[in-house]
Amino acid sequence: MQSIKSSLLKLIDELSYVTESEYPFELTDWGTKSLEDLRDIFNSLPTPSKAIVWQDFFEHHVRILKMNNDELSEKAAERYKQLQAFLYKNAESVTVWRSGKVRVAIYIVVTTSAGQVFVLRTTAVET
Repeated sequence: MQSIKSSLLKLIDELSYVTESEYPFELTDWGTKSLEDLRDIFNSLPTPSKAIVWQDFFEHHVRILKMNNDELSEKAAERYKQLQAFLYKNAESVTVWRSGKVRVAIYIVVTTSAGQVFVLRTTAVET
C-alpha cells in the first residue's frame, strides 16, 4: 500500500482544485474501512453531503481547465488526467463526496483491493 500512497502524494504535489478560490489537495490514510463505515462517516457530517460519480468530477474539472486556454491550465488538466488514470488502474473503488454549501469540502475516497482507504481532500468555494 505504501507505493499507492507515495504515488498519490507525487500526483497531488502542488496540484490545486480551482473554483472561485484555489485549494491544495491533502492526502490522509484512513486505514481499513468497509463501504458501510464510509457511508456512516459521510452521512454523519453536519452539512449536506452527497456522493457523485468520480469520473464525472474529474472530467468536469478538466473541461473547465481547458476552457481557460492558457498553458498553466493545460498543465493542470494533464495532471488531473494522470491522477484519474492512476485511480482507474490502482483503485478497487473511488467515490467523490461533497459536503457543504458555499465552502464545499471535497473528499475523493480511494479504496484499494486490500480495503485500505486513502482520502484526497480539498475545498471548493461556490457562491
